[in-house]
Amino acid sequence: MNLPRVQTELAALRQRYSVAVNLNNEFPYVIVKDVDFGPDWRPRQGDVMIVLRRNHPQDQPVVLVEDRMEYLRGPTKHWMSKLAAPPSIPNHRDWKRWCIHEVNWNPQRHTLITVMRLMDRAFRKPNSDDTYDKVVR
Repeated sequence: MNLPRVQTELAALRQRYSVAVNLNNEFPYVIVKDVDFGPDWRPRQGDVMIVLRRNHPQDQPVVLVEDRMEYLRGPTKHWMSKLAAPPSIPNHRDWKRWCIHEVNWNPQRHTLITVMRLMDRAFRKPNSDDTYDKVVR
């Protein structure tokens, strides 16, 4: 993991969000607190966990969403409710994976801010596939 790069990305993320960080875990992660999921979710605000790969930023991170979130318009195709967080993450059963597919991740351009921009669009259109490509271009 490129720690100076991660620290720079975290500084930018902290300018927009409240975050909790654990880089010492087997699976290093960032929790973005009180994210606005939009009016079609209950509760409307929840946390998003970004699990960094050991070679970050080369590979895109994994995204997890609090299990308590409910989309009011029915099932979502990207929320993988059967895939929990890795067991080494505290309260791992309280998180479920959000599939962001293998987007055209470019480590020279994309950051944790990119991930949150992507998730913001994904929460507003949780059954759309075009959301991801528009953000990472």
